Amino acid sequence: MDFMKVIDQTVREIKREVNLKVLKVPEIEQKALAVIEYLLANGTECAVDDIVDNSSQITKHTRFEYLEPNGKDVGLNVRRKAETVLAILDDREKLRQVREKAAAVRDKPLLEIDKADLKGKYLGTLLCASAVDVDHMMFLLAFGIVDAETPAARWCSVGANLLEASGRGAALHDTAEVAPSTSQTQGLSRRRAGSGEQQQGEATASLAAALARERVKRRLEADWEEKEGPVPFWQRTWFLALLLAMAAASFAIALVLYLGLDLLEASPAQSYAADPDNVVEITYGSVIKLMHEKTKFRLHSHDVPYGSGSGQQSVTSFPNVDDANSYWIVRTQPDTSAKQGDPITHGTIVRLQHMRTRKWLHSHMHASPITGNLEVSCFGSDNESDTGDYWRLEIEGSGKSWRQNQRIRLRHVDTGGYLHSHDRKYTRIAGGQQEVCGVGDKRPDNVWLAAEGVYLPVSQRK
Repeated sequence: MDFMKVIDQTVREIKREVNLKVLKVPEIEQKALAVIEYLLANGTECAVDDIVDNSSQITKHTRFEYLEPNGKDVGLNVRRKAETVLAILDDREKLRQVREKAAAVRDKPLLEIDKADLKGKYLGTLLCASAVDVDHMMFLLAFGIVDAETPAARWCSVGANLLEASGRGAALHDTAEVAPSTSQTQGLSRRRAGSGEQQQGEATASLAAALARERVKRRLEADWEEKEGPVPFWQRTWFLALLLAMAAASFAIALVLYLGLDLLEASPAQSYAADPDNVVEITYGSVIKLMHEKTKFRLHSHDVPYGSGSGQQSVTSFPNVDDANSYWIVRTQPDTSAKQGDPITHGTIVRLQHMRTRKWLHSHMHASPITGNLEVSCFGSDNESDTGDYWRLEIEGSGKSWRQNQRIRLRHVDTGGYLHSHDRKYTRIAGGQQEVCGVGDKRPDNVWLAAEGVYLPVSQRK
């Protein structure tokens, strides 16, 4: 036996078996059939005649089989594709319809997406979107680099840029499945490239995309004007007019808010200052502000409790004239015959109710926060009041009834302390406001005057 002949024969058998298996790879067979199907729809008449003459070769693929080692039949797609092609070849009417449909599609704008595997400096997959312009020249619309194709990420990266660039719906021929957007590919595996090459590539891509968008935009505008005529002036400027109207409205609102900045804090009714020629009498039910004679601050309260002492609502004196938390309603002592509109004389016991919080001017034996004198607070409600809310009116001078701008003192009935303030101010919660407290002796800092307010007229005496 010639040993070399045996070797040659064995090698030839191995090559033959290998070639047979390679030629039967399903992907190759299926792509070949896809090309034939495309030529039937878009090829010349000669190409169609050649395919018809060799249809017997296509018939063989209807019995194509290819089993993987695990027993899976992966030749099914080849058999189905062969049956589809033969169905077109066997029916001349169907072949005519397929070619007419393909011709109609060719006359429409075509956007195509394809992919290419990167090698060399970059690793990954390059996705490109291209189109054909009116001159039948292909140009780039958008591109993106991703890790790999995934069906779930279709139209996430290049598709988004493509739709933004096109500006309208078009016949899309999708030849590749788009992978996740470039914002999700920060971990893309790649080799390091020089900064100069990278900047040059980015600049080229950016310029190509900008040119493509501009060409598409101009073509759309030309198509619109050709079909519908020039766009009316109001349609081109309505959005600008809307922005101007909104800006004017915002300015007007801001102006109203500025002019009426303290509408909610304003006086409940028109108040007036003292008039030397028309002295107003203080009556029960009047809403007034008490001004400290020496410092010109107004008696004030707000819904902020003391941090020490009783922990009740704090009372201070406030520098601003137009503060709404400085209004007090002059009330009668319970179970008396006095009524709203009656004048108030020297020595009368009155109560002062804070208009905003409805609590009563109150005092007790707790120490005030700054000086340690008698604490003055606000306490109770419309239906809750006690003797700690009683203040005796002491009029300075010869007058017998309480009049506006008349110097008075208010002495607390239970503790005997005079309503007092001074120029020592809080620095934290009520920063800039003066302490109000009670002291046991008469001092210049005990004197108060009725200032702004709403003064009810004196009721007619019978």
